Amino acid sequence: MGSRKISSLPEKATSTGTEELLISDGGVSRKIKISNVGITPSQTYGVDWNQSTDTYTSTGDHSGLPIQNAMKRCLLNDDGTVGAYLLSTNSSYLSTGEPATLDGSAGQVMVEIPKFYYKKMLVGDIHSYQISFAAQDDFIVHPAFIKNGIEVPHRYFGAYEGYSDDGKLGSSSDRCPTRHQTRSEFRIQASSRGAGWRQTDFYLNSAVQLLYLVEYQDFNSQETIGMGRAEMSAGTWTCDSYLGISGKSNGDGNGTNSVAGNTNNAYMTYRGIENWYGNIRTFIDGVNIYYQQYYVSNDDTSFADDTTTGYVSIGTASSSSGYQDTLIDSVGFLPASVEAYSTTKIGDWYAQNSGDCVVLSGGNALNAFGAGVFSLYAYRNSSHWDVNVGSRVAF
Repeated sequence: MGSRKISSLPEKATSTGTEELLISDGGVSRKIKISNVGITPSQTYGVDWNQSTDTYTSTGDHSGLPIQNAMKRCLLNDDGTVGAYLLSTNSSYLSTGEPATLDGSAGQVMVEIPKFYYKKMLVGDIHSYQISFAAQDDFIVHPAFIKNGIEVPHRYFGAYEGYSDDGKLGSSSDRCPTRHQTRSEFRIQASSRGAGWRQTDFYLNSAVQLLYLVEYQDFNSQETIGMGRAEMSAGTWTCDSYLGISGKSNGDGNGTNSVAGNTNNAYMTYRGIENWYGNIRTFIDGVNIYYQQYYVSNDDTSFADDTTTGYVSIGTASSSSGYQDTLIDSVGFLPASVEAYSTTKIGDWYAQNSGDCVVLSGGNALNAFGAGVFSLYAYRNSSHWDVNVGSRVAF
């Protein structure tokens, strides 16, 4: 994918912001980001993207990236309470320094994401995105944090791809992701964990996409982070072949990293979210499509396939498939056109179809230039399952 184009860069993080450490683990060098930042509630920061010239302009005060740096891995109990936080630089340990139990018996391994406010505008060809911890003029709470009609202080994103055990979808280390199931089957298994549990929903995924975009000021995640597990070949859809076992990012803690290439060591992680793209495609819930028109909901009592009941329309995306070029003016990131290449504009693949469709994201282990933070697969019906399609639990 192409080179990054930025017309102005954010301020360099100070000693009260983000530090980068280069560590070696089994001969593999890892660059991880750690946070020592204090939160400034009035701080706003963002990015403008000119979809005509494909240039980015930093806006506001990016010092410390306070919202992104507040994302952290934890062990979440089935009642939705945090049992413990994990060490920021290595998830194999609790924040207190003791060894962590990551097999699910001490809680699901999740990434805690703090509530934030945002403002989105489209003026001419310029999409403007701004975020803040506190309410500002014309800012609103991101809809990811209006869960079942109630404003919540945090959302929780599975640190790993979902694994079903005893009829419940979870997030634990040293597991091969569960596949061969439809979105509705995963939905049942996610909700079986207890009230508030679900698959990753459209609004939550969109919120993390926004945090990524503001941080890196570039849609091209495979350049800014790395290819991740998307370049496998000459294998099979089995564990430790094409499929990676969860936990490869444990040594990165809450950091961001990528190991690429045709190797079983390959993976990526963004702020504790392992294999957000690559490895397998994952279903996104709370969104249904009818002839490219997107209907979304953040009320999991309404989550169902092939319906618009309880959902609201957020716009109509391109009726063609291809590399995403321009975006419609909407919450989330939906392509208006697909005339780009893997090296230009958004650069991630969009696939669509007619009729009722469900949504998958992320690309898979063989999907090199079809994977990425903004990849969007909206061409399968609700009966779809595959050897390379899974899910991810959320709260």
